[in-house]
Amino acid sequence: MTTRQMNQNDGVVLYVKTSLKHKVQEIQLVNASCLRLDILSNIVYCIYRSPSISNTDGFIDSLSKQLNTVTSQKNIIIAGDININIKPKESESSQEHKNRVNYLNMLSFFGILTGHTLPTREQNCLDHFMIKINKIKFSAFIAILHTTVTDHYTTFICIKKAKNDQIVNKTSTTLNFEQALKDLQENNLSELLFCNDPNLLINNFINIITNIINENTNIKKIPSSQRIIKPWITPGILRCIQNRNRLQKQTCKDPHNKIIKITYNRYRNFCNRLIKRLKRKYERNLLAQSVSNNKLLWKNIKTITYSNKLKSQHIELLNIKATPKESINHVNNYFANIGKQLAQKINSGINNVAHNQKNTIRSQLNTFVLLDTDDAEVERILMNLKSDSAPGWDSISTKFLKFIRNEAVPIITHLANLCLQKGVFPAPLKQSVITPVYKGGDKDDVNNYRPISVLPSISKVLEKIINTRLTNYLTKFNILSNSQFGFRKDVSTEDAVTALSSLVAEHLDKGKKCLSVFLDLKKAFDTVSVPILVNKLEKVGIRGIALSLFTDYLSNRKQRVKIGQYTSDDVDVSYGVPQGSVLGPTLFLLYINDLCNMEIKNAKVFSYADDTSIVFSGSSWPEVKLSAEAGMARVAVWLEDNLLSLNTNKTNYICFSISNKTQPTEELDLKVHTCENVTLSSCNCSLIERVTETKYLGVMLDQALSWYPQLEQTSARIRKLSWIFKTLRHIVPTKMVNYKNRPRNLLNEIYVALAQSVLLYCIPIWGGAAKTKIINVERAQRSLIKIMYFKNKRFSTESLYQISGLLSVRKLYITQIALKIHKTLPYHRNQKIKRRIDLVAQVPQTKTKFASRQFNKRSAQLYNKINRHVYIHNKNFRDCKKSIVDWIQPLTYEETEELLEHVG
Repeated sequence: MTTRQMNQNDGVVLYVKTSLKHKVQEIQLVNASCLRLDILSNIVYCIYRSPSISNTDGFIDSLSKQLNTVTSQKNIIIAGDININIKPKESESSQEHKNRVNYLNMLSFFGILTGHTLPTREQNCLDHFMIKINKIKFSAFIAILHTTVTDHYTTFICIKKAKNDQIVNKTSTTLNFEQALKDLQENNLSELLFCNDPNLLINNFINIITNIINENTNIKKIPSSQRIIKPWITPGILRCIQNRNRLQKQTCKDPHNKIIKITYNRYRNFCNRLIKRLKRKYERNLLAQSVSNNKLLWKNIKTITYSNKLKSQHIELLNIKATPKESINHVNNYFANIGKQLAQKINSGINNVAHNQKNTIRSQLNTFVLLDTDDAEVERILMNLKSDSAPGWDSISTKFLKFIRNEAVPIITHLANLCLQKGVFPAPLKQSVITPVYKGGDKDDVNNYRPISVLPSISKVLEKIINTRLTNYLTKFNILSNSQFGFRKDVSTEDAVTALSSLVAEHLDKGKKCLSVFLDLKKAFDTVSVPILVNKLEKVGIRGIALSLFTDYLSNRKQRVKIGQYTSDDVDVSYGVPQGSVLGPTLFLLYINDLCNMEIKNAKVFSYADDTSIVFSGSSWPEVKLSAEAGMARVAVWLEDNLLSLNTNKTNYICFSISNKTQPTEELDLKVHTCENVTLSSCNCSLIERVTETKYLGVMLDQALSWYPQLEQTSARIRKLSWIFKTLRHIVPTKMVNYKNRPRNLLNEIYVALAQSVLLYCIPIWGGAAKTKIINVERAQRSLIKIMYFKNKRFSTESLYQISGLLSVRKLYITQIALKIHKTLPYHRNQKIKRRIDLVAQVPQTKTKFASRQFNKRSAQLYNKINRHVYIHNKNFRDCKKSIVDWIQPLTYEETEELLEHVG
């Protein structure tokens, strides 16, 4: 227990099982009691800080000095009652905010991140688990126990060794590409050009290539002594490490021998410094060698910063049954039949297709035609495929197909034309290998995995040929709903969030009441009904041979699951569109298109694939509730008719309002009525949860559209990058390097890719938040840049941006909001050069200050204001961006704020 207490009521007591090897020492922190526990490769700081001292600067500085002594430690846990609220409140004092930000920024500098933000006393998170953990070897589980011993809940953490399911290369597989090409040229592939059966053609082609690949593949076992774990560890360094370990053992045997102890400490420090120096030298050389190859460069950067996604074989799924074979077959059957099982729960029966025909949109008079392809198109598509993508069941990689393209392209072209002419999709290309992708939750539960189809590379080429023709047809005749933003050219998630938030702001500005329901569909892609989809395809003008091709593509599909060395048996798949395919997303958009086009009274639908939100409005909350329940009843009927299931447990809604005073005075108790009487309140239909904030397409929406939760989320994501840039700054030079006779600042490029990309996501929408809140994101950004350039926390902000050449958050907001509206201005078609006509943005009229701060009005006002300083509205997008950046970059903080002062 601690011996240094500020008063009789504070202190820390630590209980440790005596059989565990451990070491405990008391640490002197300012205004806090602390015990340090070293146990099983972990360092745990147990802290109590009294709430009586509101200024935490001394405590944070002293804790920072202590953490600076253990920077090489991979597992650090900070636990205890810190009395710094890391959960943002709607109303908090400036001191509370300062304490939270400084505390979190300091910890993120050492790679220590928030373990949880669960309430531990009332709605405040005062008792923390801040952790830095080696995720390769360990995993952490945190819970809050609602105990009644004190007014603080008990915080609980479990650290356990992670299951070693990482892929370790124990063999080296090499393919002799040159010899394989020679063998392929000796085969008379031209005979395949006279085959008119697509299935026979693809079978023969795959057999020839796989036989040649097998004959020219050499598999060599790598001895354990030659497996490269850390490439900078040379034989000399290995001997140095062995000597260090030998001296450590001698010290443990004779701990009172001062000469051995001093010798060990000196040699250990020398060895560690040498390893660190060689590691940095190796990483610098690695980046220098790859500076001309962007793909290799980013691969090396991810390796250096340990930000690579760990390849996991998910061996937990192999233990859910008695044997691995039974387990993997169970997983495959679950993925193959999940759609069928959900459909059977819906009491629509065989009349779904007939009912759907009555309720679908008017039939398209135009007809979709599949035109033949040629060698140029096939080669272009093939060369644009990713070379490092996983091969399908045929083991023919995209990289090898590209290498033999002169021989393969004519065959694939002939195959594609046969498919387009006969309306047949070859059966071998409908066999997929399922890769389970972990989503979250219990790793032993197959429901927590998403099945991703890995298809043969040749199938991807054929699908891209068909998908190009299909999307061109859908775009030409404007078949897809304007409310659908997913998987479409020139629209994005940002456009979906912008449209939704702009409509809500417009309703609130007019004095209307407004709520939005956010739908959650169960396994939407997996539960698509093939007969219903085929019917929808026919209605939009896909008929004859084209319809036969799509029907054949969707029918008689087979799949197998592969985990590690185990492969399941093949099973038939009768529902769904394959996730991971090229055609799947487009077909799903057609399947759900009727929902997006549904005319619902006082409502508007917004959708990004299956992420759907419906905004309801009215003059009063009772009216909005009636509209919402009537609309949701119609949606429920549509989902039932189309064999889609609504997950009411995860479906929620937000009541939007300008202030809390205009929120509903009573709970709306919004229901999804599946009964006949929509106005009946005493029915047993499912209730939808009301929330004050929710995440939609990666953006936090709150009931006042204040964007405060989004700012907190963005600040946290920027803070998490501190440890990465603390590592990179020693390796990547900040000075400019030459690349193709162009100056290049590599560290800034990494910042733009990792940090600025986070800041730019939807910044035209949330960047107009209150200045007192947006400054939090800017401080997180400044903290990161200071780490990059070795500057202390007191360094001048103006000088910081001048040295780095980077834009502040406010300047990024101004630039992006102007560029977003610039894209909407039309081109002057009569001019030979694509320039924008002489128009300024039209500013919409608003009644409230709330609406004037939102995107619609602010974007137009800022654009016009910038246009008066920099003539941009007649420029193309690239020149416009360059002009804005060149003008705004030298502006001071005060000048930037003055630009925003009278806007909105």
